[in-house]
Amino acid sequence: MSPESKPRVLMVDDEPNVLAGFRRALGRRYALTTAEGGMHALTILDSHDPFPVIVTDMRMPGMDGLAFLHEVHLRHPDAVCMMLTGNADQATAVRAINEGRIFRFLAKPCTPDVLDQALQAAHRQHELVVAERVLIRGTLSGSVRLLIEVLALSEPELARAAMSIRKTVSALTQELGLETEWRYPLSASLCLLGTVVEGGATRDEWLDDERLESCAHTAARLLRNIPRLTDVADIIDRQRETGPLPDTLNTADPRERVIIGARLLRIATDLERFRTEDASWDGIQTRLRQAGHDDRIIQAAHRARIADTNTPGTGGSDQKGSPALQQALTPWELRPGMVLARDVSTPDAKLLLSKGRELTPVVIEKLRSLAKRNVIGGLIEVQAADHDPATPEAPEAEGTHVDPAAIANARNRSEGTPTHER
Repeated sequence: MSPESKPRVLMVDDEPNVLAGFRRALGRRYALTTAEGGMHALTILDSHDPFPVIVTDMRMPGMDGLAFLHEVHLRHPDAVCMMLTGNADQATAVRAINEGRIFRFLAKPCTPDVLDQALQAAHRQHELVVAERVLIRGTLSGSVRLLIEVLALSEPELARAAMSIRKTVSALTQELGLETEWRYPLSASLCLLGTVVEGGATRDEWLDDERLESCAHTAARLLRNIPRLTDVADIIDRQRETGPLPDTLNTADPRERVIIGARLLRIATDLERFRTEDASWDGIQTRLRQAGHDDRIIQAAHRARIADTNTPGTGGSDQKGSPALQQALTPWELRPGMVLARDVSTPDAKLLLSKGRELTPVVIEKLRSLAKRNVIGGLIEVQAADHDPATPEAPEAEGTHVDPAAIANARNRSEGTPTHER
């Protein structure tokens, strides 16, 4: 077995002889990295790719096994951890399981065969953890995005507010070092779901405190019926609560994750409302403090310049980096990833899609359908910052076909030439 194909394991113990024994017994089957003590192990973790499996002793000078595991869970939450210790009393085992959240508790002396079987089981567990994360972030998140897109097509103003809230939460998680937590952006995407269900309100009414709280409870009740979304439902349910953030933000504690997610949603919705009432950041910042927001999250918003970059008319995040290329294209030339440069409205000025909306396959199909029925004009103004999405390099929406006749008809309509329905 080549070194690259061997399962990787980090072994932590303060006794060099013990580590040498691990290397002799397991080195041919596993890619072992050893560390003499917790502090040395943390240095290794900071300079290497994440280890799927970590095995640690309990009693070590300077940093014991539980303190080390606490740091591991903060830095590498997907790692599967085991404890191998000579201090195998019941109290130690209980603390290791409850506080260290270990996968296996093994007592020294431990035969190579028993340790090998435990390591194999730990690697299988890690594969399940990673597969579940991919499923949640990919399949589940993709399904949720599709649901929100379809709902948003019937409420374009609501979609504009939801998009702004989602961008705000994304910027805040980047500033706070929380970008790996999938629950926060998913909560932001779904936070106005209850508003769609309850319906019958203007944009200002959507952002009213009482209305937000009522709609949050409605959304939470619906989401609790979906497996794996209990934390997301709790975050949305508590999004109007006030109070400080937990001391530690990168936490594996589900209760603290809910609090952090709820605080992110509250400041995002408050920013959405305050921006329309007070154009200055100083004024917005004062109102955020009066609303009881934690100063750390206010400072994160300030660093991200959310109040400025998301203010209508400023160009938003497009001002950062290279200028966006603006084009007028037919619906059959649009590609996922483009962004609407102008609102899309019917001839009687009914808003269909808001400026700044990122085009997805669902939105593109909607625009093509509207164009076929002559509900909208022939050309759509879009932006593409990195390349011209109409070129062959840009991927086409899956399951769609670029119809040359439809493109010609759409361009003719934009120039006032009579056309017929296909």
